[in-house]
Amino acid sequence: MFVIGSIGSILCVAIVGVMDDFRGWKIGLKQWQKPLMTLPAAIPFLLVNFNRTTIDIPFIGIQDLGIIIPLLFVTLAIVGASNAFNMLAGYNGLETGMGMIILGTFGVLSFFQMQTVGIVFCFIGFFALLAFIIYNWFPSKVFPGDTMTYSIGAFIAVCAILARVEKYALILFIPYFLDFILPLRKKMKVEAFAKVNPDGSFEPPYKGIYDTTHLVIKILKKFKKKVYEKDVVLFILGGELLLAAVCILLYIFVPQY
Repeated sequence: MFVIGSIGSILCVAIVGVMDDFRGWKIGLKQWQKPLMTLPAAIPFLLVNFNRTTIDIPFIGIQDLGIIIPLLFVTLAIVGASNAFNMLAGYNGLETGMGMIILGTFGVLSFFQMQTVGIVFCFIGFFALLAFIIYNWFPSKVFPGDTMTYSIGAFIAVCAILARVEKYALILFIPYFLDFILPLRKKMKVEAFAKVNPDGSFEPPYKGIYDTTHLVIKILKKFKKKVYEKDVVLFILGGELLLAAVCILLYIFVPQY
């Protein structure tokens, strides 16, 4: 049942991505439509998790919150992760690499906890993305599009819940929280992509910082005269690897409840 519910929610989210892709780049669905349309996609996975009433809250431990868990947290996980994962994307290898790091970390944590379903789901996703990144790495021959980014975001949410590693998911999603907060200062009416020079190097598109990639470009410009796409991607992936290491170290050295 968990497998059926998981696949059902992931496929429903994928349909939203297909609709966004069909509308075309820079047109797509409106910002307010995306979370609303992914909301019903949580229903299949919510139904198979309806008996789950506990959650592991950071710094507090496992709490029994009753029906709030499936109705609020499971729904929020599917809707939030699918939309957030779609935001920090668009650079060669970025979303694929981020998905690999997150799912790989979940897989390792699942192994520590002997969560068989989590191990299987996480490493299926990891190796699928490993095959994809061969063609998606710079210079990319294949692009994931919103269909894949929405799907992977939902897949990550499913894996986090199945493997019971929600609190570690919050740490790994720090770049995505940042990518949500920064454009809010301009009411989401900003471009994430950099200004590209004739030689292919990047410049910040605005004076202010309204996206995680804008922040990374400005940081790198302090150390490098010319910043290229691969530099931005490797910097973000390197930061995500550090967060992954933090998650694993926390699991090893901090008592689990």
